[in-house]
Order: sequence, then structure tokens, then C-alpha cells
Amino acid sequence: KLTNCRIYGNEGYYGGAYGNYATFTNCLIEGNVAHNRAGGIYISSNTSLLHCGIYNNTAPNYGSGIYVGENTGNYLRNSVVWGNNGSVAIYNSGYINVTYSAVEGGVYGTGNINLTSANMGDVMSPCFTSPETGDWTLQSASILINKGVTLTDMPATDLVGNDRIQQSVPDLG
Repeated sequence: KLTNCRIYGNEGYYGGAYGNYATFTNCLIEGNVAHNRAGGIYISSNTSLLHCGIYNNTAPNYGSGIYVGENTGNYLRNSVVWGNNGSVAIYNSGYINVTYSAVEGGVYGTGNINLTSANMGDVMSPCFTSPETGDWTLQSASILINKGVTLTDMPATDLVGNDRIQQSVPDLG
């Protein structure tokens, strides 16, 4: 179980992280480079990504953000996958249940948001404060505010220490 972590700047055949029977909560997975697939994270089985941000990762072949390799028990909840380069953001060789998350280019599931590639200027833009400097906090106009769902064992704060729920439901990411 990884909580409140930042996985960044890694490079290899697979990129930033590997999840197998793992839970990532309040994690930032950014700026990783894969030479083949899974720029941000390679998910095998029974892995959950909860309140995570998967940003600016690169993979030339499959899954610039997330590569899913197995069919069992994988979940993405209250998370954001945006700004990844080189291939589709989420590649499903296996299966991942994605709900209440925002994905650039979209993904099917309850409560999901189809984000545009532009950070600003569109109603479906994420409106991060300053992604070019690594500030992934949300501006007040962000479509990601109050779009999550309350989870059991949800942390009280986000990765930068702000209250996870500031109104009635959590923000995404």
C-alpha cells in the first residue's frame, strides 16, 4: 500500500511504477518514460488507484498513462489521467473498472469525465494551476471540483495537505 507518494522521473522498459495486489492512494505519478509500454504505471492484478493523478508520462507503444495487463480486480477511482504522451492514456490488455475519474480522451464508466488535451479554455479542460511547473492543484473553474465519490478509508487530506472534501464530495485527483 502506497499513500501520499510521488513517483516521478523514472525511465525503463516499463515506466514509473508497477502494481500487483497493491493500492495507491493520494499518489502523483508524473514525468516517467517507458521505452515500450506503461509510461506511468503497469497494473497487473488486484490493484487500485484512488485519488491519484497520472500526468505527463510517455510510452511509445501502449498505455502512456496506465497499462493494464490482467483481468482481475483493478480499479481507478476519483483519479485523473491527463497530459500523457505517445500512445493512448489507458491501454486495456486486461480489465480496469474506471469510475468517478477524468481521463483525457475519455473512458466508459459511471461518473467519468472526458477531458480535452488543453489545460484551459474549454469547458472540459482540467484547469490545473501550473502543470508546466508541477503544480497540479485545481483552479476554481476546474470541472474536476466536487466530481468524486466518497470512499471508505478515504484520506482526510489530499497530497498537498488540503482537506479532501471541501464541500459535499471530494474533488478528482
